[in-house]
Amino acid sequence: MSSKKKYALHTVGAVSLSFNFLVLYVDTISYLLPKIKQRYFPPKLMQTDSNFDSETLIMKSAVRMINYNHTVTIWNEPNGFTQELAKKIKKIKNKESHEYILNNYPKAFLYYGLTEYAIKKKERVILDEVKIKFDSFISLQKTIKRVDQVPLGLAALNLYKAYGEKSYLDFSDKIFAFILSQMDENGIVSYRKNQIIAFPDTLGFVVPFLLKYKDHTDVDTVLIAKEQMDYFIEFGVSSKTYIPVHGVNRDNNVQVGSMNWGRGIGWYFMAIAYFHKETGEYKEEYYGLIETLSKLKNKQGAWGQFPGSKDRFDASATTLFIYSMIINNPEKFNLIDTLKMFDGYISDKGTILETSGDTYTLNSYSNTFGKSELSQGILLLILSKIGSKNYE
Repeated sequence: MSSKKKYALHTVGAVSLSFNFLVLYVDTISYLLPKIKQRYFPPKLMQTDSNFDSETLIMKSAVRMINYNHTVTIWNEPNGFTQELAKKIKKIKNKESHEYILNNYPKAFLYYGLTEYAIKKKERVILDEVKIKFDSFISLQKTIKRVDQVPLGLAALNLYKAYGEKSYLDFSDKIFAFILSQMDENGIVSYRKNQIIAFPDTLGFVVPFLLKYKDHTDVDTVLIAKEQMDYFIEFGVSSKTYIPVHGVNRDNNVQVGSMNWGRGIGWYFMAIAYFHKETGEYKEEYYGLIETLSKLKNKQGAWGQFPGSKDRFDASATTLFIYSMIINNPEKFNLIDTLKMFDGYISDKGTILETSGDTYTLNSYSNTFGKSELSQGILLLILSKIGSKNYE
């Protein structure tokens, strides 16, 4: 056999071997490895009934998360070799996609939860550490690009209250200006510029910030928040169960998407909880939703990704529901009983587990569960209200 034929055969063999390895890595390993780890190497769990300092572990886990140069939230799941390869290539080319993975709503709520917890519990050393990281984080954000960044303003206003540095107020001003730029002709804030669908996510991201920002502007931000709530309640919420739909088509005000997506309910629930606490309005809608959700608990007494129809525990839905109830009724909750609702879902390192991955679009939801900055941050917000280290 000639040297040219040998070279050709070796080249074909090398290409074939490389391709097979690529398929194995992208398709098989990416799919099987998480399942193998979950089944045979599950994380050690925190014993909430015997660990009196469990909230410290939860807080320290959150601090570790803000120091990662990546997010732990699940953004996608394996879909076969061709799709996975295409996604990886697109991610390499797409700077916007990479920027979003680093700058998103889970991280925003993680910063909010950490600043709120550290301030309420007078954890000054922790707050100083979070401040340094937050300063570095927002220094890279020359512009506000999406509604997902708005909750960063909650953390910024917390830090402004704690340190009095004008840079935090300036950053909050940028966020408010962005909110105004996202409004349509009827004053409704779009999740994405000129998007036809109104989502409950927008309420959860925008309304708490508007209510917290009201003391720093002459604009009536409470009225702006009310306009958002009024629209969604009129067209996107059941008048019998008080459950919100995933989306409303703003062209015709028709409800679209799931009626029991847990995290979407949580976004709406948090917004109406904040507004009810601020103004006393929406009492019927707020307490009506609490009553409905009490009927949709799973066997553990928590909630799933789709309460009432898919009961696998979802940390994001459960934490958002509990926090939204606590906002107006903190006396009805205590640390031990609340943490027991998370038995089996917090690692011995203090990291909450089992958050459903990011939703792709209406009626297209993730089947993968894992850690998330969002649930960790909301859990800290819960602890800031009921934790045992209450010095106030």
